[in-house]
Amino acid sequence: FKAGLLLGIVSEDDVGIIVDEEHHLAFGTSLKERRIKEKLTPLATATDWKKFDPPAVHRR
Repeated sequence: FKAGLLLGIVSEDDVGIIVDEEHHLAFGTSLKERRIKEKLTPLATATDWKKFDPPAVHRR
């Protein structure tokens, strides 16, 4: 997108629209809706970091 902006092929508004459309396709909600939901919804489970305890060469 940066190249398009630098060359003047697209505007920042066009980039924003494309990003919003792709985000909606990927997550089923707008970026604003997703951010609000993430702020309101506490993490259901804590991340289990135990799998990273062994060195990477020993993990499978």
